[in-house]
Amino acid sequence: MKRKKRLSFVILMVLLCLVISGCSSNANGESAKKSKADFPNKPVTIIVNTNPGSSVDVMARKVASIGEKYLGQPIVVENKPGGDGAVAMGYVLNQKNDGYTLWAGTKTLVGALNTTLSHYKVDSFQPVIRIQDDPFALGVSKDSPFNNLDDLIMFAKENPGKVKIGGFGSTSAHTFAAYEFMDKASIEMTWIPFDAGSDGITNVMGGHIDVAHSNPSTMKQFVESGDIKILSVASEERLTDFPDVGTYKEQGIDFVDSQWRGLFVKGGTPNDIVNVLHDALKKTMEDPEFIEYMKTSNQYDGYMNPEEFQNSIQKEYEATKAIVEKNGIGK
Repeated sequence: MKRKKRLSFVILMVLLCLVISGCSSNANGESAKKSKADFPNKPVTIIVNTNPGSSVDVMARKVASIGEKYLGQPIVVENKPGGDGAVAMGYVLNQKNDGYTLWAGTKTLVGALNTTLSHYKVDSFQPVIRIQDDPFALGVSKDSPFNNLDDLIMFAKENPGKVKIGGFGSTSAHTFAAYEFMDKASIEMTWIPFDAGSDGITNVMGGHIDVAHSNPSTMKQFVESGDIKILSVASEERLTDFPDVGTYKEQGIDFVDSQWRGLFVKGGTPNDIVNVLHDALKKTMEDPEFIEYMKTSNQYDGYMNPEEFQNSIQKEYEATKAIVEKNGIGK
């Protein structure tokens, strides 16, 4: 009799465990489904690390205005300039990793992670989507004696440190690209940092610096007005908008680099939320209105999915680290 009672008790406990386990699994499954189905259920904010009007700010606002219909919630853009992007990046990293706060990031990220934000890691940010790929370029005033890269390099070699080259930030993507060019050309120029990329162009036109390190898209209106000459572009091939401007490679310098722009969330954000954001933003990039914006603003499609983007950033991080160590940037 006692054996039967014990056997009945054991069977009862096994059945109870199975029931509890089944309920738990079902609850977890329902929770996962609910997490994806519920996101987003309120407005999403995009943080921009520059003042209004910059290339990344314009991109973020265009993404917000078009992307709302694909995300199903309002998208708000907030500007938090300062510290070569460190203010905005730090703000995003202090928010919850719930997908409601995005950063409209640029290649300046890899510079910051090697200098001002070195206490963070590459995976502190989770890439969502890469949107634009904007080649770097060198511009001079219409009255400059430099008409090509050879003119600039020859003068810089004969006058170390005399040429003033300026662009956005002291630890930005423009900074590191300029130093990489100097290393490859075996020249020394003096880097002049500005709060905005367009400041380099206005200072070149005003005669305060000799060369602006910028992007073709930013300089195009000044080229068309005759105020700026572009010496070289850091693309693999000549750009259709500037067919007469040679690449660095054509002019003897093996240098290809660009300013990408994309969107990130805080690291640790659930994959299903990242996927919801990516899918909505990919549809935004494919929207006719966004395609027209890319065309009229002379931007180039730089699409990458989260995994591709993460792998690319890791490689750029290592390359930038070498430039920092060689030139002592941000130290």
